[in-house]
Amino acid sequence: MSEKRVDFIEQLKGLSIILIVFGYVAGTIIKPAVSGDKNALTYIYSFINSFHLPLCFTLNGYCFRHTYFDEDGNLNRKRSLDRMIDYLVMYAVFVGILNLVKFYMTVFATNQFVKDEIAYLIRVPDMVYWYLLALIVYYIVFMLIPLKKISALWIFAALFAVMFVSFEIDSGISYNPKSIVFFAVFFFFGMFIRKWEDRVFLFKRVWIISGIFGILAAVYMALTEYRLDVVRVFPLAGFFLSLGLMGVFKTLKIKSKVLRICGKYITVIFATFVYTDMAVRILLHNAGIDNVYLKLGLESILSLVVGILLGEFWGKCKAMNQINQSSSKNNK
Repeated sequence: MSEKRVDFIEQLKGLSIILIVFGYVAGTIIKPAVSGDKNALTYIYSFINSFHLPLCFTLNGYCFRHTYFDEDGNLNRKRSLDRMIDYLVMYAVFVGILNLVKFYMTVFATNQFVKDEIAYLIRVPDMVYWYLLALIVYYIVFMLIPLKKISALWIFAALFAVMFVSFEIDSGISYNPKSIVFFAVFFFFGMFIRKWEDRVFLFKRVWIISGIFGILAAVYMALTEYRLDVVRVFPLAGFFLSLGLMGVFKTLKIKSKVLRICGKYITVIFATFVYTDMAVRILLHNAGIDNVYLKLGLESILSLVVGILLGEFWGKCKAMNQINQSSSKNNK
């Protein structure tokens, strides 16, 4: 159990949120592969989408185990509950603010392009919020499960069963409660890696072979255009590439200030980037900018930058609140 951040995990969290934002922005600009409009960007988009979310939740599971469990597997419930409350507060704040903005724009928007953008968000109201809800659910579930008494294999078996049942119920991965159920296995996978980290990364061939298999699975999914029968390859790409990338970053000690900053504010970026991207897309449309690659770059970068700035602001608000609480206790 440690407050100290693991550097290679923070770097990878930064990479995962960059890929998530890029994948979303690319999906709003280019036509998906199923439309028949195939180009290099389409295949890159499909390749990234095959593993970025599994990687993200694997890293979150690793951090959950690293931060709130000691080496003997004992959970610090108070600290984990405090963190879960942070997520609930963040969820409530962003849902409130962003829905007020959406309501204001719905009432006063006159441009048809703006109305279409808002209509899209209204059709998918849980696009932004499901990530925070997923983390809250996972914290509750893995705080309640007696992990020291139940074998990890049994937990994996149960989560895999739920995963494949969700595949049969829903033919695709969508931003809804079924996705929360689906990605639970990756969260636990991250917890498992943290517990057995020394053994997992002891032999290079383990993560090298995993990375190769992950790349092959991701490429296969990109080339086969996400057909229903191929969706079952999705977990393989997620597991193998997550393990492979963790091995690469841990062994090579990759360091990047940009990745570290993005990793630090991954939660806030994830909670805001859809709305930020919508605002940037409207501005670019009004400015008459139609170049695909320019739009892709500007929308992705600005979505990340705004998320980082909001993360800084959120951190300062929390710090001020803690100072005020300490002052109140001292005065008493």
